[in-house]
This record gives sequence, structure tokens and C-alpha cells, in this order.
Amino acid sequence: MAIVLTKKKIEPAAYEEPDVSAFAALIDKVGQLQAEAEKTLARIKLEQDRLKPYKQALAELQAKIDALDLGPDAIGEELGFDFKVEVGKKGSARRVTDLKKVRELMGDELFYACATVTLKDLDNYLTGPQREQVLVTDRTSRAVKVVKRG
Repeated sequence: MAIVLTKKKIEPAAYEEPDVSAFAALIDKVGQLQAEAEKTLARIKLEQDRLKPYKQALAELQAKIDALDLGPDAIGEELGFDFKVEVGKKGSARRVTDLKKVRELMGDELFYACATVTLKDLDNYLTGPQREQVLVTDRTSRAVKVVKRG
């Protein structure tokens, strides 16, 4: 005994071309440029990866030069087998030692106009309820991904 299943035939819906965007030309321009941009970004990443050994060796050399017992204004050179390094004077670094005195000298209005507090500082030093009193969170741009139609 055979079982026969019957199916209803469904007529395919007529395909309608969707309306293109008001900025369709720009979408297509980005899409056309995207492939080349991705290749360029990949090359940049590769080149940055290739620079890592140089940057590490340079940092190691800088640490060895900094460890030399030279006066701050002394100059000199260190010889390698094939290259030499010319050592210059030490640079200068400044930092504020009395922030309250700076505020007093500048006055409140100018001081607060110039003062900088990073979001990281607020995250590190304020509690959640305190941050809610001084921060506002806005939505950013939407993510955009351009893909080939088809």
C-alpha cells in the first residue's frame, strides 16, 4: 500500500526591484573602493607587524643607552660592528608639582577652562552613582558594512 502526499502548488511571487537609496551613488562608490582599501589596510598591518622587531630592538638599545653613566649634557657615540649610535644630550620633561597653586595663580575660570580630566580618570576614581551625576552617554554613529548585491 502506497501513501500519496499531495502538495499545493505555490505560485512564485513576482520579484520587484527594491527602490534604490537616495545616496545610491555614494554607496556604490564606497563599495567599489572597498576592495582596494581592504588590500591597502592589510598591507599596512603587515608592514606594522614587520616593524615590531625593529621597534623592540630600538627600545632595548634606548634602555642600554639610558643606563650608561653619562652626564645629562654629555654627548658621544657607541660603536657596533657595522653601525654606530650617536648619543645626544638628555631631553627635559616637565610636570606640575602643585596643582592647587596653579589654580590659585590662574584663577578658577581659566583653570577650569584649561583643566583636563579623562573619562578613564572618572572611571577609575568615581563610583557609578557619582559618574551618573557628571557624565552623559550619547549614541554614536551606526555601524556600516557595504556588501555586493546579488
